[in-house]
Amino acid sequence: MQIKDRSLNDNYQINFNIRLLSFFNSTLFKNILINLFEIFATKGLNFIVLLLITRQLPPTDYGIYSYIFALSITLVTIFDFKTNDTTIIFTSKHRNKVSNLFGYYLTSKCIISFLTCVLIIFFAKYFFTILLNKPELIKFILIINVLFLGESFLLLQYAYYQAVQRFNKRALISITRNVLIFFLVLILYFTTNLTLENVLYVFCVPLIITVFFVPKFLKFFKATVNIKQDKVILKEIFSYHKWIIPSSLSTALLANINILMIPFWYNCDKVGFYNSAVQLQSIFLIIVIALNRTILPKISSLNQEDIFPFNKKLNSILLPLCLVLVISVPFLKFLPVVVYGNIYSESGLIFQILLLTAILKVMISPLENTLLSIGKSFNIMLSKTIQLILIIFLNFIFLPKFGVYFAAINLLVINIIDYLVMKLFYIKEGIKK
Repeated sequence: MQIKDRSLNDNYQINFNIRLLSFFNSTLFKNILINLFEIFATKGLNFIVLLLITRQLPPTDYGIYSYIFALSITLVTIFDFKTNDTTIIFTSKHRNKVSNLFGYYLTSKCIISFLTCVLIIFFAKYFFTILLNKPELIKFILIINVLFLGESFLLLQYAYYQAVQRFNKRALISITRNVLIFFLVLILYFTTNLTLENVLYVFCVPLIITVFFVPKFLKFFKATVNIKQDKVILKEIFSYHKWIIPSSLSTALLANINILMIPFWYNCDKVGFYNSAVQLQSIFLIIVIALNRTILPKISSLNQEDIFPFNKKLNSILLPLCLVLVISVPFLKFLPVVVYGNIYSESGLIFQILLLTAILKVMISPLENTLLSIGKSFNIMLSKTIQLILIIFLNFIFLPKFGVYFAAINLLVINIIDYLVMKLFYIKEGIKK
């Protein structure tokens, strides 16, 4: 009996080692490494830029910078309507239609971006003065437009190279963007010109990078000439995407909802304290970003019966990693003070809470990507919409009373609910298979 048990254990160990070696030799693993290199490089550069900015700007100015940037990125995500993910999924299924699909994506983005800029120009000043009671933000409306346009078209470039799984090209664009920003901020710092306005202008670099992508854009436009031949695919896309659009609104707002809501009751320095914790937390979200970029096109190319076994292997790697991160949380409260200085001591507890949220997102990411790839976008839309309603409702009730700490706690609770809901949907779909 003991010999039999030992034989079973040996077989299990051999099978596990074979699976592990197979994973390390796979294209997926190589793509994850490229993404990790890109993210570590860009996060490293961003981290140095952040240190220079926080050391030079007072918390109030850093809070304004945080709010303007969060608002711009939120608008990019909202008005992309998650078309980037949908285009990636359908190019994985229709490899001979890559230029066509990105041509339709580009056309819609040009129209929507123009209309969005018009809305920003005419309505932003009323939002800043009447709703937010922050008239000092009006002078940044032009910068918001430039940031929005630059990041919007950069998102399309990233989506294209992600869809064709040329992650080295994507990494090159991303690293180039961050190197340029780093050197410009460094010059401003050593010439004592690192003001709030100058920092925001530096982050308009993506619009300049987009100019070099124009030949590819023209190729995409030309591919949309034969739109009649793509009617069947477009109909399939619209049918799939109808539940993605409301979900995109929820996802976009959830990403920065606390930064956008804090100024309703507090001065911009509180936004600075909260965002400094968010930026430190984002270092630990590297795994989520790398997974999202590589797993979605990979899962979309698999047969449905292979998706759930693939995720099972992935979870066996993620669970130990998350456990290590959870154990480290109690020892990291000091980190914001070490990084930013004593003036940011208020960020310590916020950072710890947000780090737990980041760990949950590591576990949520594969579940969402699986549901997206098998066409269950309605489930994600429902979950994200409920989350958004809850977080806004709870923030309006408790954020004015309990301060920015509650904003972080609220986000953690909402992500716990999100994980449970996504896991329930995932298990339900797994049983069907």
